[in-house]
Amino acid sequence: MKKSNSFRFEKDQRQYWVTLTIVLVLGAVFALGLLVYNNPVAVTSPSFWPVVQRRINAVIAMAIVALAQSLATVTFQSVTSNRIITPSILGFESLYTAIQTAVM
Repeated sequence: MKKSNSFRFEKDQRQYWVTLTIVLVLGAVFALGLLVYNNPVAVTSPSFWPVVQRRINAVIAMAIVALAQSLATVTFQSVTSNRIITPSILGFESLYTAIQTAVM
C-alpha cells in the first residue's frame, strides 16, 4: 500500500515543524509573561504563588475559549461548505451583543 504524504517536499515538512515549534515556544513565553508580568507581589513573597495560581486559571480559560472558537469556526465553515464566510461576517457577533445587551 502506498503511503500518503501531506508534504510534497522534505523542505516543506521541515519548515512546517520549525514554524510550529517557534509558535509553540512563543505561546509558552507569552503565557509565562501573563503569569508573572506586573505581579503586584514580590517574587520572594509567600503571596506570589497564590497570585500566579489565580492567573493560571485565567490562562487556562483563555486557552479553552481559543480552542472552542477555532473548532466552532472550522465546524461552521465545514457545515456551510464555504471557506470564506465566517460567523462575524454574517453578523452573529452583533446578534450576540444585542442579546447580551437585552439580557443585561
